[in-house]
Amino acid sequence: MKSNNKFSFFLLIMLVGLVLSCNDEIPRDNNETIVPDERVSIESDNEALYRYQTNKEIILHSLIQYDENKQIYFLDASEKDIEKLGISSEAYQDGLLRVEQLNQINIERQ
Repeated sequence: MKSNNKFSFFLLIMLVGLVLSCNDEIPRDNNETIVPDERVSIESDNEALYRYQTNKEIILHSLIQYDENKQIYFLDASEKDIEKLGISSEAYQDGLLRVEQLNQINIERQ
């Protein structure tokens, strides 16, 4: 009977050892084998915020305001202000064109 208990104890120890020796990590492919063009670029939140804050189109678009009293859109910056922000005069002219288009649409809807 003692040998039966020893055998059961040995099996129990082997089973516990087997369970504890399992690796919980998921195997991952080596990124070095992937062609650089196929790598997915994951940018950090700080980098995404920086790109958003330095996007000249977004800056220019955010300067377009609506005057509810006059019911017109206007670009809330002068050409000098735009140049100080690092936006080209061509982009400023494009912004003025957008304002004209918005005002035209606004007139058509009234």
